[in-house]
Amino acid sequence: MIRKTIYHAIRILKYLDKGPVQGKIMREDLGLGRTYQQQIINKLGDAGLVITRPGIHGGIESTTALNKITVQRICNAFDEECEFYKLGKIKLSQL
Repeated sequence: MIRKTIYHAIRILKYLDKGPVQGKIMREDLGLGRTYQQQIINKLGDAGLVITRPGIHGGIESTTALNKITVQRICNAFDEECEFYKLGKIKLSQL
């Protein structure tokens, strides 16, 4: 079983696959709290999976295609161990 935070990180990355989006819109669509979403985005940003642009025309954007991101890479961003070996090899495009 994966942690709730990892699950929401996967949801955010899958959402960002549509293209850049403002944080408020994504938060409303995914039903996440502002602070919680910001913490996840910051971790994903530190891992180089997303970039954020401030300002009126800014937003959040994925830096990597889903077929190149593995669950293991997300777990690494949160300093988590993937509990199942096979789970870490799954690409987000397969979920």
